[in-house]
Amino acid sequence: MVDTVADAMPRAAAPSAANRQLGAPRWQAIGGYVLMLAGVIAIGLPVYWMIAAAFKTTLEIYSVPVTWIPHQPVLSNFARAWHAAPFGRYYINTIITTLLGS
Repeated sequence: MVDTVADAMPRAAAPSAANRQLGAPRWQAIGGYVLMLAGVIAIGLPVYWMIAAAFKTTLEIYSVPVTWIPHQPVLSNFARAWHAAPFGRYYINTIITTLLGS
């Protein structure tokens, strides 16, 4: 007869010699996280720079030392970019290409 719940539960098998590599899986996991963090930084930093630069003046973009946060955000860059290229024509070309391609 079973005296306690613990006696009724199956016992885990003792780890084999192959599974007793203490720390190996932990170091692999830490190494994986370090590689993922490096990837996030390698991808995220240029994206952040591009977004921050959209709100900076030209002088502030090329200033040394680098400013990571715009001192005085500028929205006029968006209007200048919109008028610098014929985006209306680009949209028409996209619609034509989409309609003819499908």
